[in-house]
Amino acid sequence: MHILAYQANVRADWPVSPSWSPQLVAGAGAVTILSNTDSDRVPQLDKSETMFALNFGAGLSYGIASRWALRGDFRELAAFPSDHANGLSDTSGADTIWMERGTVGLEYRF
Repeated sequence: MHILAYQANVRADWPVSPSWSPQLVAGAGAVTILSNTDSDRVPQLDKSETMFALNFGAGLSYGIASRWALRGDFRELAAFPSDHANGLSDTSGADTIWMERGTVGLEYRF
């Protein structure tokens, strides 16, 4: 499944030492599941579907310089398709779509 996510997030940091900082994050926005009718794709969608979505997670930063840090986090995303979304629902409606992701990267502190 290929998606585009449009999210606004709020992040809270708790510096526990000069180097380490755990974080919590939460946000809301939308997700677009891109159309794809290839035989090996599930779900097979003949048109893209956009839906409301929430995300939440936690992470950790480790300062490597005064403004730079290494950062890793894990997020859970929940998307809510409409009850009539072709390919994403059936006669009883649509189930919430859950997706996880983990990231590692560099952070610049302003």
